Amino acid sequence: MAELNSLKSHGSSERLVPLDVFRGLTIACMILVNTQGAGGPPYSTLVHADWIGFTVADLVFPSFLFAMGLALGVGRTDVAPPGAFWKKAFTRTFWLFIIGYVMFWFPFFHVDVDGKLAFDSIDHVRVMGVLQRLAVCYLAAAVATRFLSPGKLAVLCIGIVVVYAMTLVLFSPPGLAYDKFWNLPARVDRAVIGIDRMYRRGHGYDPEGLLSSMPAVVNVLSGYLVAKFLTKDGVALRADSYNLRKLIAILTTGLILLGITVLCSPLVPVSKKLWTSSFVLLTVGLDMIILVALLFAHKNIYWRKIEYVFCVFGGNPLAIYIFSEIIYIQLIRFNLPGGLNIYDWFGIRIFQSAFPGPVGSFLCALAFTLVCFLFGLILKQRGLYLKI
Repeated sequence: MAELNSLKSHGSSERLVPLDVFRGLTIACMILVNTQGAGGPPYSTLVHADWIGFTVADLVFPSFLFAMGLALGVGRTDVAPPGAFWKKAFTRTFWLFIIGYVMFWFPFFHVDVDGKLAFDSIDHVRVMGVLQRLAVCYLAAAVATRFLSPGKLAVLCIGIVVVYAMTLVLFSPPGLAYDKFWNLPARVDRAVIGIDRMYRRGHGYDPEGLLSSMPAVVNVLSGYLVAKFLTKDGVALRADSYNLRKLIAILTTGLILLGITVLCSPLVPVSKKLWTSSFVLLTVGLDMIILVALLFAHKNIYWRKIEYVFCVFGGNPLAIYIFSEIIYIQLIRFNLPGGLNIYDWFGIRIFQSAFPGPVGSFLCALAFTLVCFLFGLILKQRGLYLKI
């Protein structure tokens, strides 16, 4: 069950610092991307590509999946007793999914045309989402890493990437494999979930749908394989425990994946919404490069001072993410006199007034991210961590 525990030792061990920094950087960027202020155009690189293409914002979610894989590799789920393994796997999956689902339903009521509170029907609550995809990918990756060796996992990753790319083309109408409405993942979601329970602004597709979650598992497994390659006998992520050859090997692999993406993208376009195979290769390659950079940077005394900020985010990612979503949803849900919702009022009246354009939009999101950091800092100082 999800609970807040007082864990005095959590986050204090140096062995987890690079993992917490990577995960924290991801969470901070996720909040920053999701809360751009109103009244001015945001920086284009902080906005998800409309359909085909890639921006920095598109790297955030796959990076969190990669971080989940790193944690799995460090945690060594393969040695847990069968009963404990299955209990932990299904418990985490259940609570991640339920929390994500309830967040879409929260606060369970709305104000009707007569100004009265009316209960929100569960019939139109979105089924899939960020936490729901995390749940599905975690379960699949946990089971795979439990029963397959690293070599077989690598083969599985290649198989998923190839099969998914072929499936999109073979089971879609001619020329419509990457169409917004007629692509296979969208048709599967509409048939299984129903359009009323899908992403509202997708108009017929869901960026975190069922079938497109399959290639996302590769991002998790890739993180796991990297962690296993970097560690030995359970010795976890420490920047001073690796030989240079391993870091160069990971860096080289990341660059090779980027090269393959460039070669394949004319045939298999990069699309986060469909989580195409080229998108998987691109994001895994970039995450490998970023992880190596963070491991090198960890040795720098000045960078270690900056790491603390990201460790706050990365040490309690679920609590901070839930906090950010709930607060943001409420701020955009209720309007002030004049018609602006609360968050847009801050974005337009305060940040755009002082810093017109993309700068104001960015600073508004940065301010909200700082609020989330302070929330995480309070939890950290009190030794409270949300664990599932």
